[in-house]
Formats: sequence, C-alpha cells, structure tokens
Amino acid sequence: MVGNLGPYQEIVMRAKDVGGVDQLIQSIEKAAELRSAPKFVAMGALAGAGGVAGAVAVRSAFQKRLALREAAADEARAHLTELAAKSGPEDPPNAEGDDSPEG
Repeated sequence: MVGNLGPYQEIVMRAKDVGGVDQLIQSIEKAAELRSAPKFVAMGALAGAGGVAGAVAVRSAFQKRLALREAAADEARAHLTELAAKSGPEDPPNAEGDDSPEG
C-alpha cells in the first residue's frame, strides 16, 4: 500500500512492523545508545588517563619539593656543623644567662 503521507507514512509503517510506536521508539533509542557507546568509552578512557597523568604530576611536584627541603636541611646541618667545629669546645653559659666566669 502506497500512501501520500510521505515520511509520516514511512514512520507509521515501521511502527506497525515492529509492533507499535513504543517499540519503534525503544529500538531507535537502543540504536542511538549503541552508536554512542564507543564515544563514551573513549571519553572515559581519556578522562581516566587524564586523571592518572594529573596524579603523576602532583606526585612529581611533591617529590621535587621534598627533595628541595631535604637539600636545604642538609645544607643547614652542614653549615651548623662547620660553625660548631670552628667555635671549638667552649664553656657553656651558666643557667642564669651570665657568661662571666665568676658566675
């Protein structure tokens, strides 16, 4: 049967073939989901890779800061050791803060 309704006639005939309008809509939705699924998988993979790359960058920055702090601490320790060696063994000041030998 050929109708004069154009595209509407085609939709009506397809709906009749699949068992009704609801089934036609479901089949169209399912086809759209299947076509878009690879895109979502790719987007998820990219997002996951971006998250991992971000975590690696944060870890690397943290490790660099830690290394700089450790280097500064080592330098300060070496400087203090050098100062202590240069000053030699001296009598420590007494408890009252008086540096005089008479006390």
